[in-house]
Amino acid sequence: TVDWSFDVQGSPMAVAYAANLVFIGNATTHNVEVYRLKGTPNGPAKTLDFLYNLGLTALGTAGSIRTPSDIDIDKGSGLVFVVDSGERNVKVFDVAGNTVSVIPSSTNEPLLSPTAIDVDTARQEILVSDYGDPNGSFKAHVPARIMIYSYSGTFLAKIDGGASDTNAQFDRPQGLATDGAGHIFMAESLRGQIFVFDRTT
Repeated sequence: TVDWSFDVQGSPMAVAYAANLVFIGNATTHNVEVYRLKGTPNGPAKTLDFLYNLGLTALGTAGSIRTPSDIDIDKGSGLVFVVDSGERNVKVFDVAGNTVSVIPSSTNEPLLSPTAIDVDTARQEILVSDYGDPNGSFKAHVPARIMIYSYSGTFLAKIDGGASDTNAQFDRPQGLATDGAGHIFMAESLRGQIFVFDRTT
């Protein structure tokens, strides 16, 4: 059953939660809007109070996140990672809304069509699913892949969807998750599969 719901002005694309704060990626306002959750199941009615936009853009002003397609939060460090699929990067903020950095930190291993993110807090790594550019529209025939960066934005590794092993091939990587023990879970939306990669082997 639905516990409760609330309206968002615009086109919400992503949501994350940390420390009683709700982060909503809005493609219409080009912001990630941060709200405080108020109320408890046995107390006053639940509401969301707007606090600020990531990047500290003024309320009602277009922000710097063109298409906020996914959000993940490292609750330990207080860092918020936002996939901006329109700008083909990951924008990093602190939970107070301040801009920290943009990932990747160089153009050597760029993101081409990023879709989703997972932060491996144990390894201090950022994993981004990327459709690549298999048709060579703007970069020569890059297959779908999972890109892995350090928190500082340095490229570390990638898992190539165009692998020679047909069992390891994928085309539309979406959601990602990690278990802290070296396993990566990826939703392959085109084939209707969940891939599990073991980085310990």
